Amino acid sequence: MHEALRDRDPLTSSVVARLSYLPTAVAWALVGDAIDWTSGWSWPAAPPPGSSNWRFTVEPDVVWTVGPLRIAIDAKHDDSRTAEEWGRGAREADAAFVVGLGGKPPIDADRLPFLCAHIPWDGLTAACVRLLRDRTLPEHQRRIANDLIAALEVWGHPVRSFFGDLGRYTRPGGFDPVALEIWSP
Repeated sequence: MHEALRDRDPLTSSVVARLSYLPTAVAWALVGDAIDWTSGWSWPAAPPPGSSNWRFTVEPDVVWTVGPLRIAIDAKHDDSRTAEEWGRGAREADAAFVVGLGGKPPIDADRLPFLCAHIPWDGLTAACVRLLRDRTLPEHQRRIANDLIAALEVWGHPVRSFFGDLGRYTRPGGFDPVALEIWSP
């Protein structure tokens, strides 16, 4: 992979900037759907009341403030992170939550004194696809979700199709062979 594509900052900014365009409740639900909890907690169904702000920083990479809650977001391309990194990010941001975006969660995350979660890049792509299945989603929010998917695909996290999905690719008269072209294991 080209060195420029290994840099997490353009990946982080291309994804988080699009997340920031979504209304707080939609971004909150999308993040919650994508999360793989590492500390046994669960994402609250609704965001706390108040305004929402996304801020890019050095450590952690992003701080998402929703009402009185601060969430530190530590992004990695595909490398591991340590509990110490998450702890440093939480302290720097004075955050109650730490979300590891991409990469691998620390093995010892369950020993940290704050809530921590992990969002695999592919998990965020899949959550965007699930969001688009909501037919009540307004058109401008659908465009943002599609832009998020496009940004993730550019960075190597495409929408996945599985054998179970092939049944949806039928046409009158039988199976559409194009379905096999977009399928990936």
